[in-house]
Amino acid sequence: VRQAGTMAAPATAGEYTAAFREALEQTDGEALARLLRVPLQRLGGARQPDPAACAQAARAVTGRGGGTLQLSAHLPAPWDQIAEAHVARLAAAAERRAADAYTQQHALVQMLFDAVVAAADGADTGGETSERWWLLPVVRTVTSDLLLLAGDRALVSEAEAGRQANEKLSEAARLLAACFGRCVTDRTGGPKAQGALAVVNQLFRAYQRLRNNNMCQPLIRTMNSRTLESYPQSDVVAYRFYRGKLSLFDGEYDKARNELLQAFEQCPKSQAHNKRLALFYLVPAQLLHGTLPSEELLRKYDVDQYYLPFVRAVRYGDLRALDAALDTHQELFVRKGLLLLLEKMRVYAQRTLFKRVWLATGKQSRILFSTFEHALAFYYEKSLDPGVGATSTMMDRDELECVLANMIYARLVKGYLSHHHAIIVLDKRDPFPHLPVA
Repeated sequence: VRQAGTMAAPATAGEYTAAFREALEQTDGEALARLLRVPLQRLGGARQPDPAACAQAARAVTGRGGGTLQLSAHLPAPWDQIAEAHVARLAAAAERRAADAYTQQHALVQMLFDAVVAAADGADTGGETSERWWLLPVVRTVTSDLLLLAGDRALVSEAEAGRQANEKLSEAARLLAACFGRCVTDRTGGPKAQGALAVVNQLFRAYQRLRNNNMCQPLIRTMNSRTLESYPQSDVVAYRFYRGKLSLFDGEYDKARNELLQAFEQCPKSQAHNKRLALFYLVPAQLLHGTLPSEELLRKYDVDQYYLPFVRAVRYGDLRALDAALDTHQELFVRKGLLLLLEKMRVYAQRTLFKRVWLATGKQSRILFSTFEHALAFYYEKSLDPGVGATSTMMDRDELECVLANMIYARLVKGYLSHHHAIIVLDKRDPFPHLPVA
C-alpha cells in the first residue's frame, strides 16, 4: 500500500528535474520512487491509473513547450531516459492509451534494472554498505506499476480484455523473471541480492493472477537457500503473505497458517490495511486448522461482517448462518478464491451440531444415525416424511455415514461406526475434542 509522500509534487519541469537530481545525489530512494510512480485511483475496489492526475503530472514535467530535451539536458544517463519513459507513460495513461502506457513502463523497468545492476556492481567493488539498499523503493514502485498497467483493461472490448491482460501479464512476468535472475546472481549480499525478494513478491502477484502457481515453486526453492532476516522487513512480510496464500490454495493449511500468522504479526501496527489483508486469508487458514479466531480480533480489523457468521456457525452448529454467509458474500469469496475453502467449514458446524445432539441425549455413547438425521431435519425445518419431501439440502443415510466417518478420520470425533446397527459408538471420555480459540 502506497503512503502519501510528505513533499508536495513538483509543479514545473524545473522543480521536477531539481527534485530528481537531489534524490539521485542524496541516494533517496523514497523520493525517487515518488517521482517515478503512476498516480492511482480506486474504482470498484481496484486500483487504476488516474487519467486526470497523470495529465496534470505530465504537464508539470513537460511544460507547454515539451520537456524531453530539458530532461536530457538536466539529468545524467541513464536517468534521463528513465524520466522520459516516465513522462511518456504519464501522457499515455492520461489519454487512456493503455497499451502505450504499458509499453513505456516495460521499457522503464528494463532501463531501471540496468541502472540497478550498474549501481550494484559499483557498490560491490568497495565503499560503505549502508547505501546499498537505496534503490529498493524504486524497484518496488516500478515493478508494482508494471503489473498494474499490464492488467489495465482500458480501450479493449470485454471479449478481448481477459486475453490481452493475460498476454501482458505473461510478458511482464517474463521481464520480472529476467530481473530476478540478475538480482539473485549476487551472492555477496550486495544491492542486486537485496532486490531479489522485492522482485519475487511481484512475481508471486503475477503468477497468482495468471493462475500459474506452479511457477512460484522454483522461486521458493531459490529463496529457501537464503536468510530472510537479511532482507527489509516489508519485503519479508509480503513474501510470507504470498507464500501463505499459495500454501492455502495448495491445501497445505498448517504451512499457510504459519506463514500468514507471521506476516500478520510482523506487519507494523501502523499498516492496518495490510494487517487486515493478511487476516482476510489467515482466518480461513485458522478455521481449517480447527482454531476459532476471537470475535474481538475480527471486529478490530473490520472483517467480522465476513467471518463472524462462520465462527458462530462452528461454535454453535448454526448451519443456516453458515449458508447465509456463503450466499451473502459469495461474489467476494469467489474473487478471493476462498469460497470452496469456506465451504469446508460445514463439517465443523455439523460436528458442533452433532455434539449438541450428544449432550441432549445425556452424553450417551451409542447414538442412532436417525437421531442425527432428525436434528438436521429440525435445523433445516424439513420433514423426513417422503410425502412431505425432504429437499436436496438434507443428507441421506449414506451421506451422513460418510460425514461421520470423515470426522472420525480427521480426529474431530472419537469413536467408530456400526453400519449394521446404524449407530455411532462414541469414546466415553472425550468424544468431541476441544477446538482452540486464537
